[in-house]
Amino acid sequence: MEPKRSMKNRLQGRPPDVLALSCYELGRPPSGVAGALAHLRAAGLSARAVDLSIDPLQPDLLAHARFVSISTPMHTALRLGI
Repeated sequence: MEPKRSMKNRLQGRPPDVLALSCYELGRPPSGVAGALAHLRAAGLSARAVDLSIDPLQPDLLAHARFVSISTPMHTALRLGI
């Protein structure tokens, strides 16, 4: 029987199933996507948030994600997301 591996170990090193792009958090925790990411991870999906106001978008993450969401908590963020 194969030993149980933690969710973190099973998901580590693979591209995210869901990539959540946060456009206007300015380094604060992306609270707009945090709840959704927790539910996705609990369901066994790998999910990652990127704050685009701080970190550049990595093309390999975008290319390999099965689904990409864009969080736009303010109207200015909508322009960044598009």
